Amino acid sequence: MTINERIREVRKRLKYTQTEFGKRISVAQGYLASIENGDKPVTEKIFKLVCSEFGVNETWLREGKGEMFVSESDLIVLLGSTMDKLDDMDIRILTEYVKLSPEVRKIIKEFIRRVANEVT
Repeated sequence: MTINERIREVRKRLKYTQTEFGKRISVAQGYLASIENGDKPVTEKIFKLVCSEFGVNETWLREGKGEMFVSESDLIVLLGSTMDKLDDMDIRILTEYVKLSPEVRKIIKEFIRRVANEVT
């Protein structure tokens, strides 16, 4: 499978139309169709946008090795892409949060608990 075909796989797995997916990475539907069909090359910019916007594993996208999504981000990306209650910023925050080390996540949770206790 080529990198172009893997981009199509990501889009289909997330249940996006070409238009929706293209908007998320700032490309027109026709251009995305050309990428998916192998008529246009995947630029480094497109590659980086797909990985960062959707939590795609860089090695998988480049070489087809490993898992499609960055380990723990898989569930969040899939949920976020199908839940109307999460906006782009919510998805981005959750995706980045699960990439943090357990120690950093613990610090963040303790901070949120303190803030929540002060409010209530």
